[in-house]
Amino acid sequence: MMCTAAREVLKSKSWRGRRSGETIGYHRQLQEAHILATYYLENMLGDGMENYIDFLHPGNVEVGLMVDSFLSAHPDERDKDVEHNILQSLYGNAFGATNINGVEAISQTKALSKWDMWYELQESQLVNWAGDPRTLDNPPRLERICPSEDSVDFAPFTVWRMGPFRKQGPVLMSLSITLKGKSYREFVDRDRNFWIDGPERLLSRLEYTYVPRVHKKERPFWEKQLCKFKKYMSTGQSYDVVLLGAKFADEVRVTQKSGVTKAMLQLESKDIGVRYITDDPDFTMTLEYVNTRRTKDKQNMVVGES
Repeated sequence: MMCTAAREVLKSKSWRGRRSGETIGYHRQLQEAHILATYYLENMLGDGMENYIDFLHPGNVEVGLMVDSFLSAHPDERDKDVEHNILQSLYGNAFGATNINGVEAISQTKALSKWDMWYELQESQLVNWAGDPRTLDNPPRLERICPSEDSVDFAPFTVWRMGPFRKQGPVLMSLSITLKGKSYREFVDRDRNFWIDGPERLLSRLEYTYVPRVHKKERPFWEKQLCKFKKYMSTGQSYDVVLLGAKFADEVRVTQKSGVTKAMLQLESKDIGVRYITDDPDFTMTLEYVNTRRTKDKQNMVVGES
């Protein structure tokens, strides 16, 4: 099970979602799922005011802030010879570099509508939160709230806090999320099918299926943490899900889906990946591995739908 939920830490309407999504590679032999989560949000607080945001992801996951480039490459792309990474191929047309007072910055000149139509925008500057030199005097922090770093037992979800954000306006940030070990076996490999859920369905599934699996003495703590996300925030007018193809990950197929559709704007081939879009917080996708055998030398084929 994948997808994140987000919540405003300080007050409501301190953030506005623009467009967000996840690019996911499943690796059955490694027993890992590699996720690149990208959030394009707008900080509504004034310049100089500190703003924060909390995120939740199912399982005990490793989370890292991508600081190396704008529209970062997915971790599974790093050792491949690609001229333009997946995010650049899909969304690069929307952005351009500009120079403001001798500092290179990123501006947005186009946008995708909710259902994938390009349209022109008045140029607006945005902050690549981790990579923008203007943030170096206030370095970004990613603070893990739960579970503890050294936790080896099952955890129903991970919560982390990002901030401080001190500049009003659009913010672009990318996170590398790794689901592995016991969490992978619980959320992906426990049954033949596994899921990608929107935040509404995700929180419900955690509450009724996964939190009850925690030891009884620890359950009130997890219930309290989950309750904070009941008033989750929208991360954009559309949420994009890209399932990596055979060039980068193991082959999976979508067997059922609700509230989500295959996008018009796609990558060059299914071997690279297939993109889906949704604006439904209750969306769900049921997936399964095409090759159910766990072999070390088996190369995967293509992402598709039955």
